[in-house]
Amino acid sequence: MATASQVLGRPYRLVSHARRSHLGRRGGIVIARTWRGATAARDGDLYFNYLLETGVKECERTPGNCGVYVLRRTDGDRCEFLFVSLWESMQAVREFAGLDAERGVFYPEDEKYLIEFDADVLHYEVLKGPAPASGMPSPG
Repeated sequence: MATASQVLGRPYRLVSHARRSHLGRRGGIVIARTWRGATAARDGDLYFNYLLETGVKECERTPGNCGVYVLRRTDGDRCEFLFVSLWESMQAVREFAGLDAERGVFYPEDEKYLIEFDADVLHYEVLKGPAPASGMPSPG
């Protein structure tokens, strides 16, 4: 990974601002769970529809889920996916993923589509995100 000075081509000044963590529906920090996989470009739409019926649907019906983003990037003959699910807590993540929350959750036909994938996932604290939608309980 490049340093900021390499990217900017000059020395830089680090500016620090106090940050407020993005809060979940119950006032706790939101957890973002990320997973990456790739299909052949010709299978991109098919796999996206499969994700909607499997991972997206299961995430959304799991208590503690705060939303799902499916990002796609087509590069030549392959389609890369970044699946980001948002959770109220690591306990909610475990309700979806099982006790080994660091492992990906896979479905029967994933093997049919995926040419490359991460077996493990990454979890992040969401420090800034969009404001809760209208009608959602406010944090705190």
